[in-house]
Amino acid sequence: MQPGEGGYQALTLTIAGMLVIGPLISEFVQLGSLLPGLFTAVILAAVWSVSHSLVQVASVGALSVITLAGVWFQLTGLPAALTQLSGAACFAVVSFVLARDVFGRRGHISKDVIYGGINIYLTIGLAFALLYRALVTMAPDAIDGLAPNASIDHAFYFSFVTLTTLGYGDITPVSSGARMLAAVEAIIGQLYLAVLLAMLVATHLASKRP
Repeated sequence: MQPGEGGYQALTLTIAGMLVIGPLISEFVQLGSLLPGLFTAVILAAVWSVSHSLVQVASVGALSVITLAGVWFQLTGLPAALTQLSGAACFAVVSFVLARDVFGRRGHISKDVIYGGINIYLTIGLAFALLYRALVTMAPDAIDGLAPNASIDHAFYFSFVTLTTLGYGDITPVSSGARMLAAVEAIIGQLYLAVLLAMLVATHLASKRP
């Protein structure tokens, strides 16, 4: 198996597991290490998905180590905001690498292109979730309904509700910084879907040309 092969699919599945399966199980069974374990699986899949390049692995891997150290080892003394910002940077780098690969491809729409396109959207949501988490760690009143000590899945929920512009209103940005972050995420979410759809249509039409 080549470096990175299968990583796109693994990343999609692990993120889906963390966002959907984890919270559903925790509704009925109290497993304290379930979410951190699923988050670790996502981080490892993210590193795997960019393992085509040594530089990419080094950058994502370094950010991952800092992030996971904060998740699993509270005694490291690392500030919570630092590990959260490191996680946000990790997923931002992964999003960039995936976007460069997906949108740089020509020819037919392969399975990797589909999984890669999904992963870009999902990792953008994860990056913003960790940014929100870092923000409320530094300024607890920045987002109403998102407490600094709340489970990380609350931040995931708020991020993806914002990314899709669903906006239930149960968690709302209050500070100027939080509002700007939410607005930027909503704009990125809408623009990304428009660009992805345009790319898929263009690729499909190009494949039909004689």
